[in-house]
Amino acid sequence: MLTAPSPDQPVPNVWKALGIISATTPLVASVFVFAADLRDMQGRWTWQRYTVEVRECAEKICAKVVAGPKNVGMEIFASKLTSTDGAWYGDVVDPETGKTYRARMQFTGSGTWRLDGCTTSGVCLSGEFIRAP
Repeated sequence: MLTAPSPDQPVPNVWKALGIISATTPLVASVFVFAADLRDMQGRWTWQRYTVEVRECAEKICAKVVAGPKNVGMEIFASKLTSTDGAWYGDVVDPETGKTYRARMQFTGSGTWRLDGCTTSGVCLSGEFIRAP
C-alpha cells in the first residue's frame, strides 16, 4: 500500500515524480512547527467543487458532503485520522470519483488544510480545504 510519507520517511518515487513532496518540504518544515488539533477542523469547508461539514462523531472526526454536484451525504473520512509529526493521516474518499486515498492533511493556517494522498494503485490527489464563509 502506498502511503503519504511522514517528514522523516524517504519519499516514494511516485511522489517525487509528481513533485508533490520535494516542492513542499521546505514549506512544511517552516509552517508546520505545531500540530493543529482536529477540533480546529470542525465546521464547513470547501474542497474542489464540494462543501464538507466536519464534526465530532463517536470519538473521531467525521466529514460529510453537504453540497456539491453529486454524492451529497457521503462521508469522506473513511478511517480515523491519526497524528504524526504535526500532520494528520487517514483514508479520504474523493466525492467526485469515489476513490479512496491514503492521505496526509496539514493545517497551513488562515483557515486552510492541505491534503495530499495516493490510492493503492498510485493515482495521487492534492488540494486544499478552505473554511467556508
